[in-house]
Amino acid sequence: MKTLLTKRILLVALVSLLILSFVSYQTVFGKSDPSSRTTFTTDTDVYIDHTATATVEPSVRIYPNPVREQFTLYIDNLPQGVYTLEIYNALGDLVQQVFTGQQFNTQFYNTSINIGNLPNGMYFARLYNGTSVMKTVRIVKQQQ
Repeated sequence: MKTLLTKRILLVALVSLLILSFVSYQTVFGKSDPSSRTTFTTDTDVYIDHTATATVEPSVRIYPNPVREQFTLYIDNLPQGVYTLEIYNALGDLVQQVFTGQQFNTQFYNTSINIGNLPNGMYFARLYNGTSVMKTVRIVKQQQ
């Protein structure tokens, strides 16, 4: 009899705890509607806004790598804007400008780039948006 009473007390306590947790969650975070704003008061007013936006970084890939003579450059999730793509050697010297000040109105871009005239070694393709480097991709040039 005592064990049955203990089990009931534990069950009631557990259910109460779950209800209290759910009510506290609803009080702090509001409804599931993303446009809802919940206010609660402490010493100052605090607002929780559920309208956060995610930003997606551009993805820059090349194929094949290592490269013998030419490779294909793929750019995904490219925001609209003006871009420059340059290739630098391992010492940081500019060896090839692929495009400069090109306007993109699409999220996907691909092009073939020939580096057959460059000596073997390591290179870096840098994608700029204005003057800031958005992405850098390592390129390995091998013998033909």
